[in-house]
Amino acid sequence: MRDEEDFMSQRSLAGGPVFHFHDRYLEYCGIDRDFKVKYQDMVGPSQYRRSRSSNLPNKLAFFYLILFALVMVYRDPGPHYGPEGWHWLLRSAGVFFAVLVAVGVLLHYLTHREYTVVPCRSGNVLIVRDKRHDAIVQRLQAERLKALRLLSAPDPANSPEGEAAKLKWLREEGAISEDEYQHLHAQEAA
Repeated sequence: MRDEEDFMSQRSLAGGPVFHFHDRYLEYCGIDRDFKVKYQDMVGPSQYRRSRSSNLPNKLAFFYLILFALVMVYRDPGPHYGPEGWHWLLRSAGVFFAVLVAVGVLLHYLTHREYTVVPCRSGNVLIVRDKRHDAIVQRLQAERLKALRLLSAPDPANSPEGEAAKLKWLREEGAISEDEYQHLHAQEAA
């Protein structure tokens, strides 16, 4: 059975991702697709991007309501002249704009999301920018650094230059400290 910490969800009325943290990989149940990705295959925080959801639903609703208003004006038998016509027009316009604003705000609330995008080999991990965002990002970074630290062990299949490059990369990613880098580099040279 999973611990509570191994599972983080951002599900809401408009949908959202679910994160299952395993020892060596992340199981991501996203908005569009689901996949598994090893922590060491994820990019560092310097390569995260920000993104937002499309405003297409709002644009479609706006277009539909404008079309609906034009049809209603054309078909309405109300007065279209004199003071009564102005009163009718202002009342109709007020109702139309109130409905337009209400529908637009509701659609925006239900569909608009901002994300942090974490590119991976398997696809993009989308983290919704909400109250759980920072905890999920910190957990991903911690798991990634833990996985990268495991790579610091000497690999006999690598050439000495390859090992030196790997250690330098691990130091730049923050997986090992400068002291650990110097110690491992000295061990490799010996």
